[in-house]
Amino acid sequence: MMLVPLTLAWWGHPRLVAPLRILALVPVFLLVMYAASWIGKYFFHYNLIVGHATTFGEGLLYLWYLRRLLADTRYRRWPPFFQVTFVVFGLLDSFVLEGFKQLNTYTNALESLFVPALVLMYFEHLLHTPHFAPRLSREPTFAANVGIVIYLMGTVVLYLILNHYILLNDADMVYQIFTLNIVMQLVLSSLLARCFWLARQAIPSQEMAVREY
Repeated sequence: MMLVPLTLAWWGHPRLVAPLRILALVPVFLLVMYAASWIGKYFFHYNLIVGHATTFGEGLLYLWYLRRLLADTRYRRWPPFFQVTFVVFGLLDSFVLEGFKQLNTYTNALESLFVPALVLMYFEHLLHTPHFAPRLSREPTFAANVGIVIYLMGTVVLYLILNHYILLNDADMVYQIFTLNIVMQLVLSSLLARCFWLARQAIPSQEMAVREY
């Protein structure tokens, strides 16, 4: 699913502004984690540690992307605070609170709180940028952020109940939950693909309300 946004991102990589170059790492990271998860399940019959790494790494990438996106706004002080809190809590969750016998659902819940909060800050910033308001549908970061929020809001409940069925060893329910997760990933993949497609047609640093580095 992530091959399409990955192809579009790296095809138009020279034209991407700094935040989108960070976002382009998300499909790469997820594809690597999918492969690692398959290898863990097939050869070792255990891949929960890959699930921990996926949630942790994906959250860090989104927060890094949003930190660059908000760099020139009045909200620029929030992303560093969220990043530090996420790292500390994520490590505590994996090694102390939930451990590696179940997924780090608390970390996922925190990601689903912090990332949409920063996205809403960016949306508020765009609403106060008059020349962007009439053409938000053509704004690459708008498409990406909508996809990220839909994905996180659609999966947070799934992950919160998933551990219950993992501990019960209910393979059928775990499979059904992962099937729903795949649907949400398809939504994310589609909107990331639209983001990178729009970015190919835009003029860097003039068509986006972000600073180039």
